[in-house]
Amino acid sequence: MIKSVQLSSDRLSYISKEKDSECDLGDFGVRKYETETGRFLSTDPLWEEQRPWNVYHYSANNPIVAKDPTGLLPGDLFKTPFQAVHDFGKNYNPLSISKNAEFGTRIIEVKEGGITFYTYIVPDIGNDKGVDTRKTDDKQVAIAHTHGAYDPKTDNNVFSDADKEYAKDQKVPSYVVTPNGTIQEYNPTTGTTTLMSKDMPSDPKDPDRKNDKKPERKDERPVQWQYNGTTQETSNE
Repeated sequence: MIKSVQLSSDRLSYISKEKDSECDLGDFGVRKYETETGRFLSTDPLWEEQRPWNVYHYSANNPIVAKDPTGLLPGDLFKTPFQAVHDFGKNYNPLSISKNAEFGTRIIEVKEGGITFYTYIVPDIGNDKGVDTRKTDDKQVAIAHTHGAYDPKTDNNVFSDADKEYAKDQKVPSYVVTPNGTIQEYNPTTGTTTLMSKDMPSDPKDPDRKNDKKPERKDERPVQWQYNGTTQETSNE
């Protein structure tokens, strides 16, 4: 007879991974974590793809804004803010369309060994009217959000007036990923909007669709977002 058991909270390690009570190590799937020293006992299996990071690092040495739930890829790093925005759109526009909800994030600067990289914080989810993106103590260089699914009653393929006012308040460039598959940039200093890309996953119901990319994710890693201060996660959709 097989019985199902519920894990007690004292068996859970960092980011809710099960702790091995026999060896007192956190089980991160492909890596083991020693709580006393705060160190992983094995290298990241994909360390060669994450240079110049130390081979024992976790989530690009920034666990507050990036998580590595599988023990494989850390929080992704990019050479430019727009590359970070593009990755955000690629991964979150499919969810935004399927859930008809806006996702918002902040593009931040990360320095390592004198080299500057950019990444984005775990996005917040809102509704079809907007999203309240939480603040961060990291150096913010841009903000970005999606606009949900196609809605014939609203023009959600462009920046709203509220979007522009928020960008002016934040004093950084703002990016919007739209249902028809574009990324647009609003410059709060000049007041101009620039079309940056037309290769985002797009809503098949949008008559102004700019490409035939289905609103599906290609990355096999789970996607996380924040809702009312709690982290939620979904697998590839």
